[in-house]
Amino acid sequence: MNDQDSCDSATTSGATCLPFDEYGQLADKPKQFICSECGKGFSLYSYLTKHQRCHSDEKPFTCIECGKCFRYKPSLVAHQECGKLFVTKFNLKAHAKVHTGEKPVECPACGRCFSNNPALVKHLRIHTGEKPFSCTVCGKVFASRSCLNAHQVIHTGERPYMCAECGKAFANQSNLISHRIIHTGQKPYICPECGRGFANQSNLAKHKMTHTDHKPFVCIECGNVFARKEGLAKHFERIHKKKLEF
Repeated sequence: MNDQDSCDSATTSGATCLPFDEYGQLADKPKQFICSECGKGFSLYSYLTKHQRCHSDEKPFTCIECGKCFRYKPSLVAHQECGKLFVTKFNLKAHAKVHTGEKPVECPACGRCFSNNPALVKHLRIHTGEKPFSCTVCGKVFASRSCLNAHQVIHTGERPYMCAECGKAFANQSNLISHRIIHTGQKPYICPECGRGFANQSNLAKHKMTHTDHKPFVCIECGNVFARKEGLAKHFERIHKKKLEF
């Protein structure tokens, strides 16, 4: 949820994703319930009563572990699960669904469900091909801001994600997570053909090639074919005494 992109609106397959305010209300929906303290309007009376707690000391939700009290149930849920903080109640409520597993928003194109509207908007770009985020250095475009941010470290050379075990640094968090498995000895990626385990998905994908007849890498010197480019490179160096550049 950290990396989800907000949007003003997006339309695909006849479905429209409308803008929401910080309370989860549609921005253009009539707001006839007005707070007497600050004048803020709400489309439902229940939204108004929840909002009015911010003007009082009412905190009806109590943590049974530590006794801390909260104005809103999502605040209690987030406190009990991860303690993460959010600027608005709407963002907090959306995040709380990560812990409850609630996914009330459905993609009209494929039926996949999401915990909130911004997550659906981000997903819809898979179907539309929309890539609104552009790299200012090379012009490459991306479907999400998080993908753009991950790409931009290529240009800066920044490696902000460091392994606590060995100090090796990585450009993105996913590479760090994959690397950490080296220290644990875990091999969670299992080949369905032979049951052999691998530390990461890419090594499993390379291994799977050994179970097929597909050998796309051809030696230009002798015509021998290989399932992996690493196999071709070793062959080229050992047999033809040359270093192969890819």
